[in-house]
Amino acid sequence: MLVTYTVSVPGTPCKSDTTVEVTIEICVGMASGTEEAGSFHLSPNPTSGTCLVRLYSNAPARIMVLDASGRVVQELATATDAMLLDVAQLDQGFYTVCVAQNGVQRTQRLVVY
Repeated sequence: MLVTYTVSVPGTPCKSDTTVEVTIEICVGMASGTEEAGSFHLSPNPTSGTCLVRLYSNAPARIMVLDASGRVVQELATATDAMLLDVAQLDQGFYTVCVAQNGVQRTQRLVVY
């Protein structure tokens, strides 16, 4: 689905013809089409059971969950654009989720309660 938005600010001399393409995936969310390699989204966060890791590419990826001391507590591999993490067995706390994809590594904080 392609959606076009027009934004104008009355009373300013600023004008712009910038165009941004936005892709809306029904029941999933929004992506601007400009995500960088290895980018991902965690949902829900915080969680006490499972967490969906949504990648912006279906290239092979390695997903690691690290505890506060940096110890790897889970490691998974995927070649799809989504992977379900089961964190129900993890202690409550803060974890780091690392995704390595296409030679790029990105991290995000995950809260388990």
